[in-house]
Amino acid sequence: MGIECGGELVLHSLTDAVSVTSPGYPNRPVLHELICDFVVRGPLNAGLQVTFAQERWEMCQPNQTYLEIYEGGTDLAPLLKTLCLPTDYEDAVLISSHVTLLRYVVRSLPAGQVGAAKFYATIRADNCNREVIVGLRRMSQLQLPYAKAPPHTAQLTRCSLHLKSFLNYRIRLNITSIYLAGNSCTAGDVISFYNSPLETVSFRQVCAPKNQSGGTNYGVVSMRNELFISYTRNNYYEESRAIRSGKFDVGIKFDVIATYESKTIEIVMTVL
Repeated sequence: MGIECGGELVLHSLTDAVSVTSPGYPNRPVLHELICDFVVRGPLNAGLQVTFAQERWEMCQPNQTYLEIYEGGTDLAPLLKTLCLPTDYEDAVLISSHVTLLRYVVRSLPAGQVGAAKFYATIRADNCNREVIVGLRRMSQLQLPYAKAPPHTAQLTRCSLHLKSFLNYRIRLNITSIYLAGNSCTAGDVISFYNSPLETVSFRQVCAPKNQSGGTNYGVVSMRNELFISYTRNNYYEESRAIRSGKFDVGIKFDVIATYESKTIEIVMTVL
């Protein structure tokens, strides 16, 4: 679904997707001064992700044709990113808010210049980069998913989950299934564990290739009352038939609970 120049679109569930484009896409728009404001709202418990069709053979005009993406529904919200159009930006733009403003701007070009300020953006709900409070009494089942982009658009290459609990509690998780595509830590999917999102060096990594389900005997215990888990795809652009068919979800599924600990405890790992 799409709209021509400005308006509001709503994602009612985590599986919904909407598209916004420059007027008349895929043709080049009429290059007169123009501003189109697209507001996209997702489910309250989710963020948003934006991916773009790749216009690799077109040249953009900096400060003349661009798209502004805001971390909220108005231009009073923080400006997250400005992309020159047409764009060859390959990563997904991740928005922590459930609502965003995409502002499409065309300024008048100098005489004799020809622009091509077209774009095609797909916006989805993002249940990937989230913060979750871990319960104390009952095991929760969570997933660090990999949201695949449709053909000819940018791939989502990173994803994170920040688990938090109460003071003096530790987070215990057991991975029940894992599927990582690729060949190695430098050419494939990687799951990294950190004691907090502020740390830059992980205390453990699990790298492709991995394919286990129905229980992995792989456990992690945090050193404090939080645990930050990240998914990244490094220098790997192939998708197996199993992934494309939906037979496997790239990433990990796990059970997690918070338990009271009066002492510092060790990280418990079972190497796959």
